[in-house]
Amino acid sequence: MKTLALRKSKVNAVGVVGLVENMPGGNAQRPGDIVKSYSGKTVEILNTDAEGRLVLADALTFTEEKFKPQFIIDLATLTGAIISALGNERAGLFSNNENLSNKIFDIGEETGDLVWKMPLDPNFGKKMLSKIADLKNIGSAEGSAIQAAAFLENFVGKTPWAHLDVAGVVWLNSNTEKHSGGATGWGVKLLFEIAKKNKLKVIEDCAESLGAKFKNKMTGSFSDISCFSFYPGKNLGAYGDGGMITTNTVSYTHLRAHETLRYLVC
Repeated sequence: MKTLALRKSKVNAVGVVGLVENMPGGNAQRPGDIVKSYSGKTVEILNTDAEGRLVLADALTFTEEKFKPQFIIDLATLTGAIISALGNERAGLFSNNENLSNKIFDIGEETGDLVWKMPLDPNFGKKMLSKIADLKNIGSAEGSAIQAAAFLENFVGKTPWAHLDVAGVVWLNSNTEKHSGGATGWGVKLLFEIAKKNKLKVIEDCAESLGAKFKNKMTGSFSDISCFSFYPGKNLGAYGDGGMITTNTVSYTHLRAHETLRYLVC
């Protein structure tokens, strides 16, 4: 988020962090407890050390409900099992959307924040079902990183979503050619490039859906542009009648939310 701000990126991005105290006490959850999530779904607690996914589940539901995003990407040091699977070279990528998954993989190859696509088959999700609640917070030992991702999938609805299990890539215990050890900052380059590349695609998709066509990077002729507004505005004509853009700044009403977003078409 800081990188997007420093680069003055014209992109509508929201960062959500679930912060809670993790301390012993008389009100701490116990094995056998049933807790109600923000979504209303109930979760049987079988292992109190699998608590981070409970916070992340609420954060996912909150994000989808409040912001109605085009897509969601979460990063979490969720499981040790992903380290057994992929070591310290790649993060595990789980997604309910093939296009988003492919985009993350390809940009990861470009930036060096490498990921590997993991399965998210329905059978893994079945292992997270509880007999006395909607879900349980752990499954079996086999494929536990996949089961953890399947647990999270219950809290994102139909929004395109990707979960990156980064347990193996956020810390290095020794020096490498590219790093001196310690915290790696993994994911900053990846998310920045995703936001940057998605920005122009959103504009193009909106323009295409309205029957608009870009002539080039700086100017274009539009028709049926009732949801568009231009500024500072020169030779633009009346709304709905089309016009010639003479500035590289355009705002439009998002097709899935009633708010004006600003982008640079260049």
